[in-house]
Amino acid sequence: LLPAVQSAALDAVIRTLQPGFLEMPSNIIQLIPPRPAGYSYGTELFRKHTGLVFDPLAPAETAADLPLSFLYHPDRISRLAIDTGFSLAAMNKKLLDATFRAPRLRGMQGMIQQQTEQVLLTYLLAASQDERASFAARAAMRKALNDLKQFVESGKAGSGEQLAGHYALVLERMKAPEKAKPSQHASIPPGAPIGCME
Repeated sequence: LLPAVQSAALDAVIRTLQPGFLEMPSNIIQLIPPRPAGYSYGTELFRKHTGLVFDPLAPAETAADLPLSFLYHPDRISRLAIDTGFSLAAMNKKLLDATFRAPRLRGMQGMIQQQTEQVLLTYLLAASQDERASFAARAAMRKALNDLKQFVESGKAGSGEQLAGHYALVLERMKAPEKAKPSQHASIPPGAPIGCME
């Protein structure tokens, strides 16, 4: 595809990663009761970090994770690494500009913003270590990670207690890229009618 077409397609994906797009309305969150103890968990449920209580960040994490898993597929980044039009470096820069380098948000959208940045970091770290990707692709990942590290350490990334913790976690995770475990989307969850055995 033409570089302009690829860039426009990436812009469309990036719009789906914006906190305002990912945030669930508070009136909907209030309607979701805690899951009763003893009920099993299946593929129709979001992975959460809040026990029985609904995790309002979980849908945003899943929604950000899925497109990034396709963008950073080892075959795809290897192709982009040799692309003379829209390059892997250009994709990384656009994603970092739209996340880590974007103006800082507050409240729930601020937490979603930081969560999405950590998900993106997972894919950058994992791709930099993935031997299924080409050397050129892994080198591009290392360059993106180095640029991100310099940005975070420069002090231009923003300030505040929660943000300081976020960036401390970013730098700590960069020390052990082999521990980054991106999601493996082998198959999509069952569609309607859910539970139909025929």
